Amino acid sequence: DSVKIWDARTGAELFTRESAHLRNIICVSFSPDGKYILSAGEEGDVKLWDTTLGIVSKFPPHLANCVQNSVVFSLDGSQILFTSERGIFIWDVDSKKEIHHEIQGGSTLDSPVGFSLDRRKIIIRDIQDRIRIIRVSDGKEIDSIESDGKTINCLAFSPDDSKIACATEGGKVKIFDVSTKKEIHTLQAQTISGSEVETIAFSPDGLKLVSAGWDNLIKIWDVSTGKEI
Repeated sequence: DSVKIWDARTGAELFTRESAHLRNIICVSFSPDGKYILSAGEEGDVKLWDTTLGIVSKFPPHLANCVQNSVVFSLDGSQILFTSERGIFIWDVDSKKEIHHEIQGGSTLDSPVGFSLDRRKIIIRDIQDRIRIIRVSDGKEIDSIESDGKTINCLAFSPDDSKIACATEGGKVKIFDVSTKKEIHTLQAQTISGSEVETIAFSPDGLKLVSAGWDNLIKIWDVSTGKEI
């Protein structure tokens, strides 16, 4: 139930807040500029931490008592995307006001999500394990991509929004072309039986993809060739 920050280069602990949540912390997310951290606890609280000052602010009470299983920042850090057992919500960081209320159709509680660079679209997994592309302004689906029907663990937009990567059951990572909805590459990112990929991310230039999973290895992939670097 504590929030801690370490220096990635030295391993030194930079910040800690004991008893940050009443129950176990489910997920955390850094803002792109490193100024803020989001944390979500089993009790339903979502908290925004200033990494320099340690100041915390809590999101509105109607989100309380509702398990938040995923919290992510938009790429410019101005918006936050929540997934919960009540639905999927988008909030403005500065005003802490809701931008769009409850986008329906995801698998809510454990649905992986991601923002497009311009914040106009999000991607979510639905209950059929399709990738749905949602327009933020009205919460409507504008496109969808069929994966292989296996459970999708995480999703990522490329920086130019031309590609979507998803990690699926069996330790695989698939990369799709958004315009054609065709699969470009399938990467066998986990080779240990039963091991899964837990997180993926594109590099800022979109040329590389990083994956990490249960084998405790971080792997870097060439997006154009699908080969591990």
